[in-house]
Amino acid sequence: FPTRRSSDLLSDPLPNESPDAGAGPRTYRVKRGDTLTRIAKRYGTTVTNICKLNRIRASNAIYVGQKLRVK
Repeated sequence: FPTRRSSDLLSDPLPNESPDAGAGPRTYRVKRGDTLTRIAKRYGTTVTNICKLNRIRASNAIYVGQKLRVK
């Protein structure tokens, strides 16, 4: 196996992402242990923006398997 740098991992598309981010909304499928804050940091956005895109409140629980718009 070739050695991968952490920067390589961040640039690779994740299986939960839309395949072409420029073609439309980018989505993310919530996994166990995810938080809105962690998801927002991963995609360079804010919790407020994710909440607006998904019409949820920051106090709402997110659940495993939930599909969220992140951009």
